Amino acid sequence: NEKVSALSKKKEKTITIEILLKNNKTSTVNLTVEDQFPISKNEEIIVALTKKGKAKVNEANGKLLWEISLKPKETKKLEFTYTIEHDKNKAIS
Repeated sequence: NEKVSALSKKKEKTITIEILLKNNKTSTVNLTVEDQFPISKNEEIIVALTKKGKAKVNEANGKLLWEISLKPKETKKLEFTYTIEHDKNKAIS
């Protein structure tokens, strides 16, 4: 999702990541799931975590950590969202 205002010099992009987990075993499984969102080293580019669910967040390195227990045949979806705001004339990768 990308938003650019005609009156603003800024461009905002929203990214949502979904992780789907399923336990195909006949017993409960305990998992640790780790992911991360980007950290900007450029003060002109602002990255903000806007949705983290039940993840533990380390703001210094952008790491997200979930401790999950899945019952037999259970499926869970983990989701996090972050926004990136930058000058609309500046390309980011």
